[in-house]
Amino acid sequence: MEVTNIHTKGSSIVTGTVQTTASGGSTYLSEGTTVTLSGDDSFALVSRYGKYAFHTLGPGQYTITPSQTGYVFTPPSKTVTLAGDGSNDQVIDFNGIEVAT
Repeated sequence: MEVTNIHTKGSSIVTGTVQTTASGGSTYLSEGTTVTLSGDDSFALVSRYGKYAFHTLGPGQYTITPSQTGYVFTPPSKTVTLAGDGSNDQVIDFNGIEVAT
């Protein structure tokens, strides 16, 4: 699976990595986690390398939130303000911990 890129208008970029820790303590790059981008109603699926990306974002405030059933993420979300011209691109990483069911 490759990183799914979502396109809007602008040249700012938000990228990052998602790792998860299983209940046994093993840490993995988290393929299949969904990362949503509010303010744009977009989402990306995390690739097998644990990466996600949102490209060509316009100016404005965006909240990035990871989700995967059975996991709690740190941070739970992150809000950024982008210039829309690529001058303040963001790298935001998330760590998920498996929760007991």
